[in-house]
Amino acid sequence: MKRLSWISAALTAPLLLAGQALADFTYTATTSPTSSNVGSPLSTVFLGAASGPAQFAAQPLSPVNLAVVDLSYDSAAPTTPTDSGTVSFTTTINLTQFAGNPDSGDLAGTGTLTIGGTLDFTRFDNAGEASTLTNITGIGSTVTIANETYQILNVTYAPGTVNGPATSTGTISIRLTSVQSVPEPASFALLGLGGVAGLVARRRLARAKA
Repeated sequence: MKRLSWISAALTAPLLLAGQALADFTYTATTSPTSSNVGSPLSTVFLGAASGPAQFAAQPLSPVNLAVVDLSYDSAAPTTPTDSGTVSFTTTINLTQFAGNPDSGDLAGTGTLTIGGTLDFTRFDNAGEASTLTNITGIGSTVTIANETYQILNVTYAPGTVNGPATSTGTISIRLTSVQSVPEPASFALLGLGGVAGLVARRRLARAKA
């Protein structure tokens, strides 16, 4: 009986891992506005799509970090600048999930996630290093693509390098995880075998007691 219980546990264990791995996917990000003026004399912050891998391979354990916005700066401020102001933005992240091999259970599909926030510039300088990200929206939001449900865990902002050159860039990133995964057919088969093994074990135990 103990042996059959062990077999049952071993066969059903893979199902406990469902939802802990990300499928193969790629992403693009679109931000609005693409540029905005800050302060007087005017300085400008440019918000463009951040670059990432052409494709994220399936992760054995999620989450992963995705850079979604690159910020660059152009300052018309004097040597001792005092430009300050805010820039509100919205970023749409487009996810494309790829179908896996026949046993993976991953299906092809697309979906979108959206974040937003306000960049507060208290001192623009050359590279906007004295800036923070506030009023963040989208944390905790989810999207289901075929058999996977993705969720934004958090949003982070890395400003330009302190006292850096005008070409110094900042980055807005999201931390993405998979919170739900429908087991592939092979896992359903394992579940069935595990259930049968457990049933046999219980019957043998009942007979032994009788």
